[in-house]
Amino acid sequence: MAKPLKSSHLLTFTIVFAILARLVNASGFTHHETLDEAGKYNLFWKFDEEKIEFEAHVQTKGWVGLGLSPNGGMPGSDIVIGWVKDGKAHLTDRYADAKAQPAVDESQDWELVSGNENGTHTVLRFSRKLMTCDTKDRVINKDTMRMIWAWHDEDPEEDSGGNGPGYHSSNRGVRSSILITQAVPETSLPDTTYTFDVIMNNDITYPEHVGYPIGDDDDTDYLMLQMHYDNPQMLPGLYDSSGLRLIYTPELRENEIGIFEVGMRLGKEHVIPPGADSFTSAAFCDPQCLSQVCASERILSGNTYIMTTTNFLCLKLIRDGVETDISRDDNYDFSLQYMRQMGEEIAIYPGDTLVMECSYRSTDQDNVVYGGLGALEEMCMDFVFYYPKSKLRSCDSRPSSSRTLGFVGVEDYIPDPFQILAPPSLVNKSYEDVVEGFQWTGQRVQQFSSHILDGNFSTFCLGMGNGSADYYELASQLNSDTPTDIASSQELASQLNSDTPTDLVSSQELANQLNSDTPTDLVSSQELASQLNSDTPKDIASSQELAIQLNSDTPKDIASSQELASQLNSDTPKDLVSSQELASQLNSDTPKDIASSQELASQLNSDTPKDIASSQELASQLNSDTPKDIASSQELASQLNSDTPKDIASSQELASQLNSDTPKDIASSQELASQLNSDTPKDIVSSQELASQLNSDTPKDIASSQELATS
Repeated sequence: MAKPLKSSHLLTFTIVFAILARLVNASGFTHHETLDEAGKYNLFWKFDEEKIEFEAHVQTKGWVGLGLSPNGGMPGSDIVIGWVKDGKAHLTDRYADAKAQPAVDESQDWELVSGNENGTHTVLRFSRKLMTCDTKDRVINKDTMRMIWAWHDEDPEEDSGGNGPGYHSSNRGVRSSILITQAVPETSLPDTTYTFDVIMNNDITYPEHVGYPIGDDDDTDYLMLQMHYDNPQMLPGLYDSSGLRLIYTPELRENEIGIFEVGMRLGKEHVIPPGADSFTSAAFCDPQCLSQVCASERILSGNTYIMTTTNFLCLKLIRDGVETDISRDDNYDFSLQYMRQMGEEIAIYPGDTLVMECSYRSTDQDNVVYGGLGALEEMCMDFVFYYPKSKLRSCDSRPSSSRTLGFVGVEDYIPDPFQILAPPSLVNKSYEDVVEGFQWTGQRVQQFSSHILDGNFSTFCLGMGNGSADYYELASQLNSDTPTDIASSQELASQLNSDTPTDLVSSQELANQLNSDTPTDLVSSQELASQLNSDTPKDIASSQELAIQLNSDTPKDIASSQELASQLNSDTPKDLVSSQELASQLNSDTPKDIASSQELASQLNSDTPKDIASSQELASQLNSDTPKDIASSQELASQLNSDTPKDIASSQELASQLNSDTPKDIASSQELASQLNSDTPKDIVSSQELASQLNSDTPKDIASSQELATS
């Protein structure tokens, strides 16, 4: 199949649910909605930072009503009713406490601007402050507003309307809309463009500096419109005329638009208990995902997608501990699938976190609601339009199923194939059995929400390339045959190569990668745990230092705080120069890295333990049959393993070299006790120093305060 378009084209804007449409014109207004399906009630409006102004064009010569409702019903609604009689316009501010005639508000905050009627229509223009001090008025903001509307063929009996208008009969309805939103700019179209009325038309026009790419090698090959129909009452005679019309240009724009989805990964890990007046779920896009795909991106708009039990949603940006709402709706309506365009572009930088939060009302639900695509299931996601385009397609997370199972009483289970092992009362029950069979009281619902939000999440990043999908994880993917839990605080958990599960706990640090046949516990306080190359596990504690990983027969470089690790492994003399630095390595069969702070770690090559003490200096001992002179002026002389003397200069450091078959005593105060190559374990104690440990076949314990544990 031939590709429909070549890469020289950019989509400039999209029209959703309609062909191009421009309805009844009202000069000076920026927004428009047709409230009824017959097209008899057209509402225009504009707003600034303080006030909103409406103009209603209604096919009637009687009264016209408009209300702002919390849920689409009469109770709690802020209502305005007006009419034109004998050439004079009238308007009253009202409110409703029940499904009854609206009462006149003592504070008349709706103001009449103008009104007129002709042989077929009544036109009323009126305004109000976005926020008033009247408790009977509803605040007008960026949330979804449920507008209730009505009209009658006759005016009220009294001019004042005090006795109220007559019953509106079937001329009534409700329409959800976002009143405070960015206006769609007028677009210049060819002379051959035809316009006509289409209900539910929502234009999307991209800014001049961006366009959606079509026709390139890695772009879309075709478009498919997927419609979801829900007709639970099995009403006959319904029809759908939805469609798309795309307008493109061969003149490429400066930036290409990308779309990625952020939110809750679909599945039964997403659990919404029944009977909840308010239940909060949250999912996040981790900074490690964003940092892989963008240097600095700009959000243009977003399209939330959640189901019927949702009443609140918010997409947040977290940067340096500060939360900023990207989009928020405290009065969400599932029937309004709307593209929310940003008034100002919002930048995303590496290190940012995106959080998608949703609140659900399940008071009318008798059963648990799970995450999924079905009309009776739930979602919590936002499709973000941004530029410049990258490979990022989705950034999701989901809570741990073990967290849910533990809350409902499961003590032990096998995840795949799913099997409950304990307690005996739940054995042989399915996941759904135990979740739906739990007694969900109001208190337990709120406890469960906090329990899940405080638990572990699995995070998924999806990027498309060369026709395949590349997956990234906040908690890195592990190479093991059993499930692994990964907890991370603003950090990435490293990938482990072992056959058994490994728990990584890290606080603001990165966990090192281990390569051993047995599990290894890493404990770190603001640091990384080191890994040593041996056949048995090693416990290493380190404070404010870097953990080193060793697993090779070749030398390793070790970095320390305010220190440099030196490495020597040759048969020729080495010169060691250190000023408040580290370093030394002597004759052994494998390279040793030694890190120290304000001191030099000495290495001894003998078959018996060595005690080393020094009073602000180290006495060096050389391996030869003739005496050696060691010169030091506040310095240590070091000597390496050779038949000829070596000169080693050090400023306020240790010089060390021993290679003999007899023990050496060396005195040290405020210096490091070193211990190196022997066949038995050595205990190393250090105060403000580094305990070095080198080649042995048994585990070594290394304690260090403000130092690096090295191997």
